[in-house]
Amino acid sequence: MFISLVKAEDKCDYTVVKSSDSEYSFQIKRVRNFKYNTDNIFYVGQKLSEINIEGDLYYNGKITFKRQHWIDKDYTLKSGYQEIDLIVYDIFNYYYEKPITFTIGLTPVEKETKGNQNLENVNIEEQSIEETSALPSLTATKIILAEKGMSYDININDKIAGSSYKWTSSNKKVAKVNSKGLVTAVNKGKATITCEITFPNNIKHTLKANVIVGSDENTPILSKNELELDVGEKFTIKVENLIKGSKISWKSNNKKIAKVGSANGKVTAISEGKTYLICTVTTPDNEVIILKCNVTVTN
Repeated sequence: MFISLVKAEDKCDYTVVKSSDSEYSFQIKRVRNFKYNTDNIFYVGQKLSEINIEGDLYYNGKITFKRQHWIDKDYTLKSGYQEIDLIVYDIFNYYYEKPITFTIGLTPVEKETKGNQNLENVNIEEQSIEETSALPSLTATKIILAEKGMSYDININDKIAGSSYKWTSSNKKVAKVNSKGLVTAVNKGKATITCEITFPNNIKHTLKANVIVGSDENTPILSKNELELDVGEKFTIKVENLIKGSKISWKSNNKKIAKVGSANGKVTAISEGKTYLICTVTTPDNEVIILKCNVTVTN
């Protein structure tokens, strides 16, 4: 049983009343009541944060992948018919998620009687909370690699089991990417890294990250890009032009020659030789900057 009525005067238990975009429709499947662990029943006095409307989003008659949430999740259901706005995002047909507002007509029942919903025979496949709220995303949407040869491994948050991934670069002469999402700088310039995800239901979802090889006046830089130390000597490298709220991590390519504090950039020369240090800066805007300092240690 599916309820997908669009006439405002059809005041049934739950229905779509109107949409903010005529290209879209929303087919409601059921109400999921988290507080009382019931389907298709909601009660007077409940907050919308305890209730989820599950359904499919259609764009020009074709189903599309989406996420959704109530505009006012703190709204408390009243007695009688009422109309409430649900925001649904199309994340398949647009690079930037497109919001569509659907007005949902609700008629909650009193908790004591539970009313007569006539929905006992609804048979709908289970849909997890993650499918309606958490979608895959990249660990970085902008990556700056200070010089060629440097690399960054893009990971994916909130992976969906059974999905496949295809990585491509818009300009392999600037930055290349392997099948696992490892990006390597080739030459100065700009490129876009694309990850096309195919979900188990064959719906595709595209993620993009902009890559810059080089730097500009606003990019964080190291106080030292070349460092010469004697064995046993210590030196602290600072990060300049740092964006407030950024996180910093350090690592050494060869700890037998020089080691570095993972958070403070304090370098200690261990033995004679040459190595390099990598500083990864992650900004609050999900931007990652990879910086490099060459280190020479002498006796």
